[in-house]
Amino acid sequence: MALWNLKPPGYVHRDTTGYNKVKLSDNKWEWEHRLVVQSVLGRPLSHGEEVHHLNGVRCDNRPENLVVVPSKGAHRLLERRANHYRRAVRLPGEPNPVVPCACGCGSMILRYDKNNRVKRYAPNHNGRWVGLPPRHSSPEP
Repeated sequence: MALWNLKPPGYVHRDTTGYNKVKLSDNKWEWEHRLVVQSVLGRPLSHGEEVHHLNGVRCDNRPENLVVVPSKGAHRLLERRANHYRRAVRLPGEPNPVVPCACGCGSMILRYDKNNRVKRYAPNHNGRWVGLPPRHSSPEP
């Protein structure tokens, strides 16, 4: 048995994903953010409802930082709108707009690649080489 499972009820454990878990009884744990929202609402969360952290900090469980969303899809949309680019993907049926390249070259690219991930640069325009001399250029005579 893991040592953290021997803790008394009420013990708060931060797991590897950054969320806090609260021990309720011997083998019963619950996410702290869900407990906070349920106490504010005065009811248990319905099936499918999810809790979103407005500031993106998973262990910040203040009531003013938590919002209940009706579904996983709505939660994903909130995450995207909060500019979490590492997890941002195009939702099914969402258009693929044309946007300018982030390097400032003036090229126009599709916002999402073939795997529906966000693109910021045109091919070979990662911001380091466009308009800049090579790193190891020889000195001019």
